Amino acid sequence: MFLLLLIFITGNCWSAEQLRLVFPSNEVKQGALVRARMIVPLTAVNLPLQKLKGQNLSETIYFQQLSPLLRKDGASEYEADTQVIFLSVPQTTTVPGKIGDAEINVNWDQLTVIPTEVPKEMLWADFTAPDVLYKNWMWLVFVAIFLLIPYPAYLLWEKLSFKKNERKRKLALMEEIKSCRSYDDVVALWKKKHSYLPTFPHLDGPFIDLEKTLFKVQFKPVQSESEKAEVMSAYQKFLTETEGGFRGI
Repeated sequence: MFLLLLIFITGNCWSAEQLRLVFPSNEVKQGALVRARMIVPLTAVNLPLQKLKGQNLSETIYFQQLSPLLRKDGASEYEADTQVIFLSVPQTTTVPGKIGDAEINVNWDQLTVIPTEVPKEMLWADFTAPDVLYKNWMWLVFVAIFLLIPYPAYLLWEKLSFKKNERKRKLALMEEIKSCRSYDDVVALWKKKHSYLPTFPHLDGPFIDLEKTLFKVQFKPVQSESEKAEVMSAYQKFLTETEGGFRGI
């Protein structure tokens, strides 16, 4: 009976496809990400080997990455670059597993796996990422809000600052328009007409009325006091007509 069982186990072992790992060093640390070459026989090239990625074989070895198979000129086997993690210290140099319905054995030469003290929740053997995000989601939300607040606050500050500066600019222009005390001041105001209109378009019509009076005397060689007084009277009318438009500042 024992002999039959031994024959059955041995038969299964030989029927499994044999994959071999070749490590650049004869020592690795448990839990470390290690590079290796996987040697694949011709009989196993049709296996969906990419399914090994993310797979844990016998709670011993975890396949992080696996490159496509390549065959060197004249070689009888295929090779692939892989990255693995020893989740525990293996007792043998063979680890059984499955790819789909196919049985496989992953073998390697003599290798020393140095055990390390790693908290269980940090081992990738559980195949569950540490639940740091779940346990600390409130902190993460707080940090996200804290990081996002400065930008809208800056935009608000910039908007308020622009409005404040714009209001100061308009008030300065308004005071300039209302500060004429002589005929020459009115002439200087008229010369800057086009610098005022973009900000105060309501001045356009009153300026035309002011110009009608101003142009009667402006181009004479000499202006009499009565003519200057007439211009100042027209300017006062100009101020009265434009006062309403300044109230929205």
